[in-house]
Amino acid sequence: MGWTSPEAREIFQWFVKQEAERRRRDREKVTEELQSVPVSQETLDKLGALSPEDAESTLRKHPGYPLHRKVESVHTMLELLRLLANSRSWVGQTIVSFANNGSTKFLFASTKSSSRC
Repeated sequence: MGWTSPEAREIFQWFVKQEAERRRRDREKVTEELQSVPVSQETLDKLGALSPEDAESTLRKHPGYPLHRKVESVHTMLELLRLLANSRSWVGQTIVSFANNGSTKFLFASTKSSSRC
């Protein structure tokens, strides 16, 4: 029986099917355990044993995931604003001036005058 024989393919397909089923069961079990907050160290260890794709899929079902995504979004926005404010471009200078003055009048005046250039 060689590696290309029908028997070998059948054994390989059976193994792949069994492995996929085991991964699905593990993923479902960890997903279920993640629904209770706080999460136990044992559950975190099980999460760490999953493949990266399975762990990400499982974490998306955690009750805190939507809030986590919103916080990540705010952090990204603040980092972009910080980078712009530290730049020497007119946008960066407008942001710094806006932050210092708290004036929306300056912000709009600055953008209008800059767009004419």
